[in-house]
Amino acid sequence: MEGKIAQALSAYDLHLEGMVPLKKGYRVSTDKGLFRLKEFPGSLQEFRFVNQLLIHLNTSDFRDVRLPVLTRENKNHVLIGDSIFYLSPWVNGTNIDVENLNELKDLTGQLARLHIAMESYVPLRDLSDVRIDNDDLTILSEGLNELYEFAEKDDEFAKNYLPLLEAELESAEQVFANLHGEGDLAYRHGDFHAGNVVRTNANRLVILDFDEASVGNPLWDLVEILRLYGNWDVEWLIAMLSSYHQFRPLNEGDLGYLLALLSFPWDLWEIGRAYYLQGRMQERKLASETDLFAKRKLCLKVLSNISPEQLAGEGEPLRIPFEEIESPFVETESPSEEFEEPVQKKKKEKLVWRFPS
Repeated sequence: MEGKIAQALSAYDLHLEGMVPLKKGYRVSTDKGLFRLKEFPGSLQEFRFVNQLLIHLNTSDFRDVRLPVLTRENKNHVLIGDSIFYLSPWVNGTNIDVENLNELKDLTGQLARLHIAMESYVPLRDLSDVRIDNDDLTILSEGLNELYEFAEKDDEFAKNYLPLLEAELESAEQVFANLHGEGDLAYRHGDFHAGNVVRTNANRLVILDFDEASVGNPLWDLVEILRLYGNWDVEWLIAMLSSYHQFRPLNEGDLGYLLALLSFPWDLWEIGRAYYLQGRMQERKLASETDLFAKRKLCLKVLSNISPEQLAGEGEPLRIPFEEIESPFVETESPSEEFEEPVQKKKKEKLVWRFPS
């Protein structure tokens, strides 16, 4: 791989001074400044699709993207065997603080502006059928079937995993039963998260890494932000949705689609796959899911009743039914003394699963 990296960099008119590996690609120091070198995860035709999209965004009113640097031969990529490498300018600045609601509102607002700018993108004729992902609900349906298989397990792991899973599947099934179609297809980033957004010194939010951009429902980008950073806090979720809605209004169909995607038990699916397919135990993550159960149910209940007018601050005030959602875990009474073992330390009260009514 190092040989390919050196060969890729040699195609550019710059002098290498240093290189630091990143999670994706390399941070490259040169006599002409800092850059990021990446290997594109797709075909040359897909790279052209993504590059044309970036050109469109850069020439539109959006502009908060960075185009690949041209090589000595005036190309936007370097082809080495089957590998495609490209170099882009390094963006100096700070990442979004995901513990700050105002910054998350900025993030969702910028995502909405990106989606609006992408709507007017018209790919070249030979790229019109590239990266079309219109099987989103099929993927979710297959995921549900896999979860059903996990629900049939009978082992030690299942004792803690299954009660959560069964309750989550019930809500997901109800939403999917009333959902039809893939929603409105447009263009989406495909890997939108705080790590791919940089706030510059000029207070611009620059969006990076369009390698997974595709045709599909753009609300998948929004769902990822809500799942990753909303912490299932209903007030944060409403604030983030309202920020998106301010720039790209959501209709009733959009809200139904969001509800379906958020109702899917993504984290439990990942925990089950890690254990049953890869043999990895994720005890901490499973414990976190238990703690978040009631908050998640509250968010889904509010989202199932909210209207576009309420997101815009119009119509009837939004009521958040905090008192209607209970945690599925309740503390039991301590056992009577005659059944307790003669131990010196006081026993911790036991937690017992109770299905929501």
